[in-house]
Amino acid sequence: MVFSYNDFMLFFFTFALILLAELADKSQLVILTIVMQKGHALKVAIGASLGLITMTIIGILLGAIISIFIPIFFIQIVGGIVFIALGCYGLLKKQQEEEIELETNKIEKYGILFFSFVSLFFMELGDKTQVLAISLVAMFYAPIPVLLGTITALTLLTFLAAFAGLIIAKKIPKKTLNLVSSVLFVLIGIIIIFLVFIPS
Repeated sequence: MVFSYNDFMLFFFTFALILLAELADKSQLVILTIVMQKGHALKVAIGASLGLITMTIIGILLGAIISIFIPIFFIQIVGGIVFIALGCYGLLKKQQEEEIELETNKIEKYGILFFSFVSLFFMELGDKTQVLAISLVAMFYAPIPVLLGTITALTLLTFLAAFAGLIIAKKIPKKTLNLVSSVLFVLIGIIIIFLVFIPS
């Protein structure tokens, strides 16, 4: 399969959006917590990445199916609304720290890699990243670039969280990251809806 210029643009667009969506997300906090408590950063990163990737693939397949049965015009409008809603949610929600308690006996019983996989798999279920992946595939009907962009961003962030996420958290406040990503999501949603009504 040969990628076109549009495929590459969609790949980088998806990569950037997912990167913004996952910055300072609770999944990154879970990864940091597991590593700080148990070490084995590489195993945690691999397990968490596989969990996130698995849920992403499920989301991509769902998005591809949706695009077959629903008109593209409607999908683009809904996609724009999804972006705006996610941005507004990020701006309006209470910025409160979540206490993440890990059960040591479960980690030791099933293994750190498996525990990381299961934790991130279920945490990503219905998360904004999966919603974004579904929306992008349904809007552009290009599952491969969206899938690759999403997987690349999630894997990069997962390894950063496992090996260097602590440094990022110290330099950039979580509230600042949430504010910037939320505002960008609202703007992107408005642009998507605006472009739907512009004759091509």
